[in-house]
Amino acid sequence: MLMLAEYKIRTLNADWQGICSLNGVEYDYFWTKNEFPLLKSALKKDEIVLGFTAGTVHLSVDGKITSLGKESWLVVLSTERIILINASNPKSSPIVKSFAVGKVSGMVASQNKALGQLVIVLDKGIITIENAMVNTTRSMENVFRQLRGCENDNAKNTASKTISQNVKSKESELPKIKDVPQNENKIEKNVDFKVSKQIANPFAEEVENEELENDGKISITKASVVAFLFGRIGVHDFIWGKTVFGIVKLILVFTLLIAMRKDLYVFSSLIVLVLGIWVTIDIFNMFAKKFFGNKPCREIKAVFRGVIIAACVIDILHCCSNLFSDIRDSRLKDYGGHVYWNEIVDVYRNNSIADRKRFENRRFSIIAQVGSVKKNMFGEYEVKLDGMSLLPDGYQKEIKSMVLTFSHQQAESIEKMQKGNAFAASCIGRGVTLGSYTADKCILKHVRQYR
Repeated sequence: MLMLAEYKIRTLNADWQGICSLNGVEYDYFWTKNEFPLLKSALKKDEIVLGFTAGTVHLSVDGKITSLGKESWLVVLSTERIILINASNPKSSPIVKSFAVGKVSGMVASQNKALGQLVIVLDKGIITIENAMVNTTRSMENVFRQLRGCENDNAKNTASKTISQNVKSKESELPKIKDVPQNENKIEKNVDFKVSKQIANPFAEEVENEELENDGKISITKASVVAFLFGRIGVHDFIWGKTVFGIVKLILVFTLLIAMRKDLYVFSSLIVLVLGIWVTIDIFNMFAKKFFGNKPCREIKAVFRGVIIAACVIDILHCCSNLFSDIRDSRLKDYGGHVYWNEIVDVYRNNSIADRKRFENRRFSIIAQVGSVKKNMFGEYEVKLDGMSLLPDGYQKEIKSMVLTFSHQQAESIEKMQKGNAFAASCIGRGVTLGSYTADKCILKHVRQYR
């Protein structure tokens, strides 16, 4: 039988060691000594403490699992609530959570190797205390069963008294019926109390300092970094519940890959620009806390926000530059005639500005020999010209190599090329970078193979 009087006296005196002794538990087993001094202020009036355990806490509510960190929590069973207290961080205020005992369906204590586990089953969820001392979890389970037994006995006694009162009221005289309205009021109060307990949220939390409790809050810093790095393929949309938008972004990415394979440069650049603007809008909505709906979010530092905004602006400007460059390149026409690679070398050796204009950002035809053929990281074909190693010393000071880039659509013809083959191609010159002359968006006109 549960001795509530003994527990009440020890609760009023804050004799937590005495309560442990009543349950057959050593007070020194608990490593949550910082939490015990806070327990008295967390108790309600006439609330009686019945038992303790301590360990890491996991919550499972409506299929959603939440971990309350790796720190050990003091778990307290009282006549009214299950109380969780955490004061492991000395720099922040303690965290106190509570769950009504009336919503507890049962407790199950178990042992995992040397440590114990206590599972508290609620009407709409489960509380799991792990890494606890075995004897503390078993004592908690036993005390809870005794408490439930007391409640059942009280319910039976109340029911028997109610029946006897009804029988006496029927046998009594009419003037004594005046007491009935008072009984009705009591019944109505009891009904209202039960209804209010049913309506009350069993997971209502008592938090001493909500600003310092960041469990479950979304980090805008991490979200904005993920969006900036992987936003074009919709990673941030899938992580934070915008699945439809993530699928649309993936469709645009697949369309982009197809367009690139077919050398639709302008269309490809336009898709990249649209994705960049879309991701930038998502990041701004993250800063305004509109992207995540009603979910709690952590603040983002102004310096980091400025860095992300600057990176987004630079990215969009780069996309616009590529789009305008592709539009300009699509309008370029070959001005006619052919040049040999040594003519291009002479232009850059003499540093003639007038001649330079002939080969930079203009389309022209070039005749050369194949030195080597390989694919770059974008899947395009790079043809390095032969004969560059035979240049005199004066030539090599300006241009050491020439590389022409061909698109995917010409793969069949490019793959047949061999070292020493002469060919003619129409290319757009890009100038000299680090001693290498480059030209891209080349169109193969003719290949002459030597056996």
